[in-house]
Amino acid sequence: MKITREPSAMHRLTAVLLLLLIVVAVDWVVEEVVLARHEYYQEHIERIQDRLERANSLLAQRPELEKQIKRVKQNESSNAYYLNQASPTIAATDLQQRVKTAIESNGGQLMSTQILPETSEGAFTKVAIRVQMTGDTEALQKTLYALEAQTPLLFVDNIQIRARPVRQPRRSRTEQPSVQISLTTQFELAGYLRGSGG
Repeated sequence: MKITREPSAMHRLTAVLLLLLIVVAVDWVVEEVVLARHEYYQEHIERIQDRLERANSLLAQRPELEKQIKRVKQNESSNAYYLNQASPTIAATDLQQRVKTAIESNGGQLMSTQILPETSEGAFTKVAIRVQMTGDTEALQKTLYALEAQTPLLFVDNIQIRARPVRQPRRSRTEQPSVQISLTTQFELAGYLRGSGG
């Protein structure tokens, strides 16, 4: 005959406590893992929603941004027509160099340049120089064309021309003496700087 001993109350209490401890530990581990995972996904979702809101905001601004880009492009293409120096003095110095190059490369001779006072014309500043040159008719025509056909836009104004005959030396005794016309030309050359409001 087998004798079975009933577990004592202490054993039962220990077993119940141990079981309770295991249940609490398992519950804690599951909660920590699940909660941590839940928080991770929640933060991830919030970041994605934030990006989506910013993207939608930018998308809503797209038509206005496209208009601004178009205006900037038009501005850049029209800026080529204006002097791009930082100040009227630097722009006038650049005009002096441009006119010297144009005259000398077209067979004329630069006699003098003088910087004229700048003047405001609305949102623009007119920068001008007075030029005196010598050369024949062809040199004058080519010089004026070179100045007016380039960008930035330059304007020739107040032209005064004095002609004088210049006798050319004979190359041989039989050659007839020839006379060429030499022109002394004075004119103003101007360009425009765009003001801050332009």
